[in-house]
Amino acid sequence: MDQSIVQQCQRFNREAQRELYDYAFAKTMTLCLRYSKSQEQANEMFSQGFIKLCLSIGELKKAQDVDIWIQRKMVEHAVSFLRARRQEYFITSTIRLNGEDVMPEFDLFHQQLEPDESTLTTSEYLKALQTLPPSFRAVYNMHVIDGFTEEEISKSLELSQDSCKYNLAKAKEIFYKNLTHIQNPC
Repeated sequence: MDQSIVQQCQRFNREAQRELYDYAFAKTMTLCLRYSKSQEQANEMFSQGFIKLCLSIGELKKAQDVDIWIQRKMVEHAVSFLRARRQEYFITSTIRLNGEDVMPEFDLFHQQLEPDESTLTTSEYLKALQTLPPSFRAVYNMHVIDGFTEEEISKSLELSQDSCKYNLAKAKEIFYKNLTHIQNPC
């Protein structure tokens, strides 16, 4: 993206904001779809997030990569959006039995479920993601797709690192079950 457009956006120029919208729409809407449970929720998440993006563009430094900054800001907004609806969606916390943390034994490379990923479409992947429970979906997106560390995720979602690890393992397991079920809806 042209640095002059960013500078104009920092001065709240409407035409430059429209160019930013056109530039960022596809990537950020896809991100919102991954974090949301439906198209409607993604639209709401995107609308609110884009407004916040325009309001905070003054934080963008000249040396920063605009694409990375936009993605980080939208991920932060998606997490904030989900956190605001925590009572409605988030139910997972650290599981303890007899005072010990329980971590699922899930190995991504030696699982019994093996969907044929070569035949799956993007919409099927998205459907498998959107049907994950919200806390699992957020952790999966942040770690696997957006590259956040477990420590960053636990801080953003206000979860313990054990809960974060548990949610990630369960998310991977359920995601692959979802893909298998989409592929073979027996």
